[in-house]
Amino acid sequence: MPTVYSLSCTDCDNAKLFGFIQVPFMVLDDGQRRNLPHPGEDRAAKHQTGLSVRQLRKLGRIGRRNAFTCERCLDFQLFADDEVVDSCAACGHTTVLCLGDLVGKRESHLKCAKCRTGSLVLAATGRS
Repeated sequence: MPTVYSLSCTDCDNAKLFGFIQVPFMVLDDGQRRNLPHPGEDRAAKHQTGLSVRQLRKLGRIGRRNAFTCERCLDFQLFADDEVVDSCAACGHTTVLCLGDLVGKRESHLKCAKCRTGSLVLAATGRS
């Protein structure tokens, strides 16, 4: 079961819940990438490609998208390792953060864009 995280400010009410730090995707026959839903990854893979997740993995057709959030608006976005992340799709802000880099850190150097005094902290809040 995936861990559910919250990203919140230490000083104000700026907060957002995130269900996943990473999301697996499959590469279809035409090269498109499709996220694998949880639960039901294998069923979705077989429906879309005719192959199991295990078979797709052996063929190098399984990857992971990392969860990113905007420092300003906390919009959630997913990007694979080979995809360039240079700005927020929602507000255009140029500082997007990889949530995986924040796991386990009690405090971050990231100041809250809402109140400008608190720090953004990622914490596990449960399981989905």
